Amino acid sequence: MKTTTHLLLLLLWAAPAAAQPLLLSFPHEEVEPGAIVTLNLKTEGFEEVVSVQFSVNWTVSVLQYLTHENGDLPLVAVGANQAPQGRLTLSWFDVNGVGVSLPDGSNFIRLKFLVVGPVGSSTPIALSDDPLPIQIYQAGPNGNHPMDLQPVDGLVEVVEPAPFSIAFQLGHVRCHGGSDGFIQTALSGDTSNLSFEWSGPGNFNSAQPAIQNLSAGTYQLLIRDEEGETLFDTSLLLLEPPPLQIDSLQLTPARCGEATGTAALFVSGGSPPFRFVLQGDTLSNPVFEDLTPGDFLLTVLDSQSCSTQTPFRIDSIPPPAVDLGPDQTHCIGESVLLEAGAFVQYQWSNGSTEPEIEVQSGGTYAVTVTDELGCTATDSIALEFVEKAEARVERDFYSICPGDSVLLRGSGGPGLMWVDSSGLIAAPQLPEALVRPANTSRFLLVAQSACGTDTASVLVRIPPNTVRLMNDTCVVQGARLTLFAEGGLAYQWTGRDFPVSDPNAPNP
Repeated sequence: MKTTTHLLLLLLWAAPAAAQPLLLSFPHEEVEPGAIVTLNLKTEGFEEVVSVQFSVNWTVSVLQYLTHENGDLPLVAVGANQAPQGRLTLSWFDVNGVGVSLPDGSNFIRLKFLVVGPVGSSTPIALSDDPLPIQIYQAGPNGNHPMDLQPVDGLVEVVEPAPFSIAFQLGHVRCHGGSDGFIQTALSGDTSNLSFEWSGPGNFNSAQPAIQNLSAGTYQLLIRDEEGETLFDTSLLLLEPPPLQIDSLQLTPARCGEATGTAALFVSGGSPPFRFVLQGDTLSNPVFEDLTPGDFLLTVLDSQSCSTQTPFRIDSIPPPAVDLGPDQTHCIGESVLLEAGAFVQYQWSNGSTEPEIEVQSGGTYAVTVTDELGCTATDSIALEFVEKAEARVERDFYSICPGDSVLLRGSGGPGLMWVDSSGLIAAPQLPEALVRPANTSRFLLVAQSACGTDTASVLVRIPPNTVRLMNDTCVVQGARLTLFAEGGLAYQWTGRDFPVSDPNAPNP
C-alpha cells in the first residue's frame, strides 16, 4: 500500500514536467554606432501562466539601457538598478491568480538601448538567473506548478554605417488602366556621386530618383556609384484596382406611365465604397426608385473617383385605355348600352360597378376602370335624348287668286326646311314662308332630327280665270240696262255715276 501511494505521488509530479516549455526569444540586430535599437522579447507557449521572473544580461561597452515599453502583457515590472552593470530584472504575475494565455508571437516587453560600442563590437542579449533567478509558474487543475523556460538569446552587432539610405513611398495607380502611379524616394547620406537606373513596364526607363505618371507593374531600381558599381538593387510593385464595371442592371418598368420605375445595379472592381449618380442625384445605395419612363445615363464612381457609365431605358406600362366613344344623340324612349371593356374594377358615375350600364336618360356618364396592375383610367360620354321629327303645317290647302300671296306656317322641328324647287321661298329654313305662286303649287315641309325625317305638304291652288263680262255698250241717259257677268264665285259691282240694283248680283 505504501508503494502504491508513492507511485501516485510520482505521477502527480511528473505530469507538469511533460508540459510544453515557455519560449522567450530576443532578435539578432545589426546596428550603427549611435543608433537607438528596440529589442522585442517574443513569446511562444504562453499558456495559463501565473507568474514569470528572470534577468537580462548584456555588455555595457556595446549597449546602454535607456527605457522599456509594455508589450502585449501589462504591468511587467522592470528593475534597472543594475543596468549600468548590464543587468535587468523582469517580473510579472497574474493579479487574478488564474493564469493568462498569449498568442504565439506576442511581445512580452520592448527594451530600448543606445548603441555605444564601436564598429565590429557585439553583445549577446541573454536571459539568465543573474541577479534574479528564473522562475515560471503555470496554472493547473491541481494548483499552480513550475514551468520550464526555453530561452533564445539575441545578438546585437555594431556595423559600418551605410554610405546612404533610401526609403520609398509608393503611389499606386488609382484606376484600372491608369497611369497616375508614382514612386517617391527619400535619400540620406552622401548621394552626390550616385546614378539611378529605373526600368519598368512598356520599356519604361528613367534616371531620376523619383518617378511618376506610372502604370501598374514592377519597377526595378539600380543605384550605382561613379565607378558603375551597383550599390543598391530593388524591385517595387505598383498595384492597380480591378476594372470598375457594372455586372448587371435590373430594370422595372414604370407602371401606369407614372414615376414608378426602378433601376438596381451590381458593381464589381474599382475601390469601394461606390457612389451612383443619376440625373444630378448622388446615392450610396445602388437602387434608384420613382423613375419616370425614358432614357437615362448612370455614372458609377469609386472612392478614387474612377468612373464607368451605362445608358438604360425605363419602359412604360401604359395605363388602361377605356373609350366610351363619341357623344351620342338618341330618340326618347330608346335604351343605350355603355360598355367599358375588360378590366378588373369599374366605377360608373351613376354608382354602378359593372362592366356595362344601360341608360335611357340624357346626361354625361363617366367610368373609372382599374387594371390588374392597379392603374386607372377614366372616360366619359354625353348622351342626348330627343323627340322624333314630326312635320306639321297650319293648313294643308290654300286657294288664292293669281297674283296673290299666302303665308305658309310650319312646325315640328328641331330641323325644319321648306323644299321649294321654284325658288319662291327666300328663307326656306324658317318655319314661316311667304309665297306667291303663278300656278297651283305644292310646297313640302321637311322636319329632321336624330330620330329621323318627317314631311308635310301644303297645296296652294290658283283657280283658272273663267269670268266673262258683257261687252261695252251705249245707253240713253235715264234708260235701264241689265248688266251681265258669269264664271265668278262672288261679284262686286262698283261705280257712283250709275247706281246698280244689287252690287253683288251677277246680273243687276
